[in-house]
Amino acid sequence: MLASDTRFPDPLDLAVRLFPPLGAGDGFSEAALADAERRLGVPMPARLRAYCARTGERDEMNRTRYCLIPPLYLFVRDGLLLFSTTDDGSRYAGVPVDAAGADDPPVVLLSSEGGSPR
Repeated sequence: MLASDTRFPDPLDLAVRLFPPLGAGDGFSEAALADAERRLGVPMPARLRAYCARTGERDEMNRTRYCLIPPLYLFVRDGLLLFSTTDDGSRYAGVPVDAAGADDPPVVLLSSEGGSPR
């Protein structure tokens, strides 16, 4: 990666390199992802959706200090589609709803205490 490149490395690429091989049942089902998008009325960003589809069920990747929120529990708050939380629930990560359909939308951190994006 070039020093001037500010994009975060592809999380799926990192997962493949850092963890044991991915298997067929390691991701959330297409039905679960589609149901979440329908329920929320918001598309998941392409990179997040691909990551969830391949690795969403892998606890060692997604349920440590930072926990991937399963499709059934995704929610919108303060204009953000929230997809990750810390294990103590003190912070969330989300993407702006109006940018959720973009290939690589900005990620915003939200504090559960103050309720303001950081």
